[in-house]
Amino acid sequence: MPENWFTSTESDDDIVIDQEIQSLKCPITLQLLEKPVRNVNCPHVYSKDAIQELVRQAGGKCRCPVSGCQKEVTMKGVREDKVMARKVREERARLEERGDEERMDFQEITEGEITMVEDTKSES
Repeated sequence: MPENWFTSTESDDDIVIDQEIQSLKCPITLQLLEKPVRNVNCPHVYSKDAIQELVRQAGGKCRCPVSGCQKEVTMKGVREDKVMARKVREERARLEERGDEERMDFQEITEGEITMVEDTKSES
């Protein structure tokens, strides 16, 4: 009945929305991912060189380095993650752009042997 359409015995706390939070940082190096690869046994992504070294040191297989994950990692079980690679490229570009903007706040002035850096924003 229409009068019951919007009546619910559930509270807002009972509504669960499934969402995934993905980090662009490698769980091993804690730096932005380099050549991202995804484990086929779990959803975790690593920098290729970092996971390759970890697996090598462990004799060909190791447990996923993400805290709480018990899945196994082998180099045969990781695949290039092109979607994550694109996200990392976009983040690097964003960071580089932001860095360029921060560098534009300063103007270098050279006088003789002394180099002074002047904040161009404070001249307004």
